[in-house]
Amino acid sequence: MLKKAVKLENWFFTSINLTKKEGLLDEIKEKFSIDSLQLDLKPFITPGTLQSNMVKYLEINPYYEENMRELDSYENMALILFSEFNLDKVDEKLQIVFDYIDTISEIYVNGALIGKSANAFIQQTIKIPPTHVLTGKNLITVFLFPAMAYINKEVDLPEIRDRVFVRKPAFNYGWDFAPRVILTGIGESYIESRKALTLEDIFIVTESINSQKAIINVEWKTKSSYADNFSFQLVIEDEKNDEVHNHQFSQFLEIGEHIHRQNIDIRNPQLWWPNGYGKQALYRIEVKEKSSGTTIHSLFGIRKTELLLKEDNENRFIFKINGVKIWAKGGNWVPTDALTNFSSKAKYRKLLMYAKNANFNMMRVWGGGVVEKKIFYELCDELGILIWHDFQFACSMYPEDDVYLKNVEREISGILTRLRNHPSIAIWCGNNENEWIDFQHYTENCREERKFGEKLHQLKRDLCQKLDPSRPYWRSSPWSPTSETSFSYDPNSRDEGNCHDWFVWHGVGQSDLQPPEFEHYAANHARFISEFGIQSFPVKSTIDEIFSKSIQESPNKVWEFHNLNLSKIRVNMKKFGEPQNIEEWILYTQAAQAFGMKFAIETWRSRKFETAGALFWQYNEPWPTICWSIIDYYNNLKIAYYFIKRAFQPVIAIYEKETNSIIIVNDFTKTIECKLVLRKYSKYSFSELLSMKEYDVKIDSNGKITIIDDITILLKEDCLWIQLFYENNSFDSIILACDPSEMKFPDPEI
Repeated sequence: MLKKAVKLENWFFTSINLTKKEGLLDEIKEKFSIDSLQLDLKPFITPGTLQSNMVKYLEINPYYEENMRELDSYENMALILFSEFNLDKVDEKLQIVFDYIDTISEIYVNGALIGKSANAFIQQTIKIPPTHVLTGKNLITVFLFPAMAYINKEVDLPEIRDRVFVRKPAFNYGWDFAPRVILTGIGESYIESRKALTLEDIFIVTESINSQKAIINVEWKTKSSYADNFSFQLVIEDEKNDEVHNHQFSQFLEIGEHIHRQNIDIRNPQLWWPNGYGKQALYRIEVKEKSSGTTIHSLFGIRKTELLLKEDNENRFIFKINGVKIWAKGGNWVPTDALTNFSSKAKYRKLLMYAKNANFNMMRVWGGGVVEKKIFYELCDELGILIWHDFQFACSMYPEDDVYLKNVEREISGILTRLRNHPSIAIWCGNNENEWIDFQHYTENCREERKFGEKLHQLKRDLCQKLDPSRPYWRSSPWSPTSETSFSYDPNSRDEGNCHDWFVWHGVGQSDLQPPEFEHYAANHARFISEFGIQSFPVKSTIDEIFSKSIQESPNKVWEFHNLNLSKIRVNMKKFGEPQNIEEWILYTQAAQAFGMKFAIETWRSRKFETAGALFWQYNEPWPTICWSIIDYYNNLKIAYYFIKRAFQPVIAIYEKETNSIIIVNDFTKTIECKLVLRKYSKYSFSELLSMKEYDVKIDSNGKITIIDDITILLKEDCLWIQLFYENNSFDSIILACDPSEMKFPDPEI
């Protein structure tokens, strides 16, 4: 028997010709051990994939130049994994748990089939019948089948993509920031013995809050294999480990599953707030059945989340946390590694600490990636970073047959019950861009007749309402509510809902798809912008890591393999100069990205709360590449990081070109007194001060003010230096009335 869970760490693997599968299973049934199988086996490091393990045996840097192509053949390979565990006595309640299996698999114990999987987003828990195990050594065998074998060309959907048939991360099939590498692998796994009584799916909801008391509702599930009178204890502790609630009670339970609910008053509650608005107070709850010692516990935060879509009869898209309107500042999060989808705890902490320090209060988990590891959500709770969480559907139509919907139902249910106690999660979103792409590609009559994605939408919406009514559900990103009933209405409307701005960079909406310069962000008066971005090169040390000296000399196919889009990157780069070497490619593209992101964010912040959020594309990247990220694969910061950090400061002064005004924005929930200093210089010499003005100003809590003066009228020959001083803090910004390439910068004499 097993007294405690046993982690399975010694995995071995080999490829397999599926025509020989049955013969191998017969051999396994006879021999029951790895050593006795006449196979050429290699150790398989978990969590991991066939590809992440193969790069070790091939001894290559997979991200160097075009080395990733050496992994192409593995996407069609069937794989077999082996591990062993020991029993000193046959256990009738044994089960095996996989953190994840990617993706199509069959699991055997001693040659007998015990389960199958077909979804990389589900934790797999598989019961092991006692008839299948022996005293002593037992052999686990996992067959992993290539996802490409499950493409269904018969599905009645126009232009459906290969990636939709198997529930695995879509970006594995290649994206404009990621290489094609269709992974096969498993996460951490362990063997455990099921208990006669289990406590599961605890859920804590904040019902109401005032300064003296919060009312929370606690719900959990018990499963009992016998009928008895059970004694429970429910304890809640604050972050100082002080007990704030202790309740004991008894209840007779029949065999089977039971739901328990308790309403609890928390006196003088400490609230959970996003970064910049207050503390991230966390409580710990534990429910224990006293006779068996079985427990379930969770961290939670006391907070209320709302999504405001109307204000004063105007369309809005404003997040409210604990009744306070939040201007959402952040970026889009993509998977952290192309070969494993995930990274170490240290990398997660570093990336999210950078976000907190750059004044982020929100991160969007993008729908073409992954449901993240536990550490990601714990860090967001700790650091006050709200999560806009897409479900994992992106940029395509998806099957909606009964088998597929059943698979998705299990997936979404598991995600909701696993993650719903995290106070950082602010919204569930059905998918990334599916409805918007349908709108662009198909006629109104076709969309109304077929109603693409309607069954999936209703399934996700209903599951969110049932399993997590504590936060809003949003159909897609982007989405406009009017599109629900009007098939002629653009889901990416700038008049309501949320918006993706790909007019800049991609040129979406222009017949030739030729993008304009970044100043066109000012034309977008959307309520909330959840994607926008400009590409740039990574830092020189990263370039040296992935490109040889000769490859660095000028644009070539290797740059394009690492996602360079030359025609589009030139549009804003030309403002800074025409690069003659790799250092200038890095400098000019990073400067263009930095100035562009600064301009967009400041423009939209100046319209607080008409526009109420900016989540740029993209924060991080899964391999060293030329893309929209502001932090590269090796955690090196681009120039844009620092510009965005400044643009996201809680109090900033913004130059508004259209009205030649200065708009000061205050995100603090208190009145702020500031000193504003404006200096105007000639673009030909920063030593030539043309004029200077100072203002003492007061900005209301969560508000803004506008200042108009002659000094804010800029000619093409002028530059404006803005400085703002408040509470031992400062903000400064340089406004150029011309392109930087036209400036006559003095020698800084560094």
